[in-house]
Amino acid sequence: VATAMKGLDGSREYPLHVAEVIDQLRKRYRSDLEQEQQSLNAALDQALKVALQGQPATGPRESTEVMYVTWMPEAQQLQVRFRTTFTDGAYQYGHGIEPAYPIDPPGRGSPARRPPGPGQGGVRFGTQVVLEWGKSYEVSKTGQVVRTLTLPPRTVKKILPPPA
Repeated sequence: VATAMKGLDGSREYPLHVAEVIDQLRKRYRSDLEQEQQSLNAALDQALKVALQGQPATGPRESTEVMYVTWMPEAQQLQVRFRTTFTDGAYQYGHGIEPAYPIDPPGRGSPARRPPGPGQGGVRFGTQVVLEWGKSYEVSKTGQVVRTLTLPPRTVKKILPPPA
């Protein structure tokens, strides 16, 4: 158990305020993403056209964003990486085969419980196209961005199997 911890943010040795820097970088990344959005959408549309061979995408087009924060002790720098994943595809929904027997045998007066199902809409399956894009920012102890790297757009086709 740590008992003698003290904050370093804003100290003479470590003038960087991590939370503030992360907030600034998140805004910067969102601005960069907004500037690239049109070309990213075009790249995803082109990948869908190839992957689906002319079949229309059913959607929905979705996106997720992750952020990784790492302190690099040798360089004395904070590395903040953002990655946004866009997905779209031609999907179908199904429930699979319903079990013929209950998951738990009934006990004394207890009703049999059915296994948890996929929900009302079912399980999504079909062809999915994934596009990833991101940026990495390296920040000095004083809070200056010293290096920016771009993860170029990369697309992958995935086949989501139907429920069994």
